[in-house]
Amino acid sequence: MNEAILPERLKRYFVLSLADTPQRRREIYRLRYEIYCREFGYEREADCPGGLERDEYDDRAIHCAIHHRDSGVLAGCIRLIMASEDPEIGQLPLERHCAESLYETPQHPARIPREQICEVSRLGIRYQFRRRRGEGEHPFGSAAGLQLPREQERTFPLLASALFAAEAYLVYEAGKQYSYAMMETRLAELLARQGLVFTPIGRVMRYHGKRAAYYIEREELMSSIRASRLLLPLYEMAEEQLAPQTAQLLRG
Repeated sequence: MNEAILPERLKRYFVLSLADTPQRRREIYRLRYEIYCREFGYEREADCPGGLERDEYDDRAIHCAIHHRDSGVLAGCIRLIMASEDPEIGQLPLERHCAESLYETPQHPARIPREQICEVSRLGIRYQFRRRRGEGEHPFGSAAGLQLPREQERTFPLLASALFAAEAYLVYEAGKQYSYAMMETRLAELLARQGLVFTPIGRVMRYHGKRAAYYIEREELMSSIRASRLLLPLYEMAEEQLAPQTAQLLRG
């Protein structure tokens, strides 16, 4: 299939939204539990009462979801955390949990005004939307017995990119200058191949698997998206689908 067609196909089969109600956020916490606890074992099930994976940052994060249109199944999620001056939880998660891995550079988050920085985290894609037919069975069964056409399966590799494009839209609308993320190197490489190049700002360490800290500046973020045949349509999809909720959330 022509690469340029895939974003339009993704828009046909999936829809982005902000989880702006307790019920919608609970759906995300449940998916994160399935991924982070049961599938990968990054978090202990005992620390996730009620089968919900969440932490102290969730109440002040903007949560974005992507649903499969026809079935209504939550296919993936991601969140955006704003730094604050709060001495208790003002640090970004990577400052709090991965400080020893960060390089001492001018882009270190501690050296940037708090109102200019944010962190993208807790990316999760439901297993059934990460595997195509014939790639093995999942130990926890299928999502609502989904049997999707191959035409839809071909769009699955763009789900993570669509969520990052949605976060880029939120970052731009929120006026943040620096975006940080703890990512697996293979995800950073995938995004780079699509035109979104994050700069490493720390060494690889074990944190929910092998990950490293990365950052990207606002202007570089936007210029990269505008130059990408894949990411620009996904950004436009996010802008179209998220604008009403974003305006209410960020502008009051």
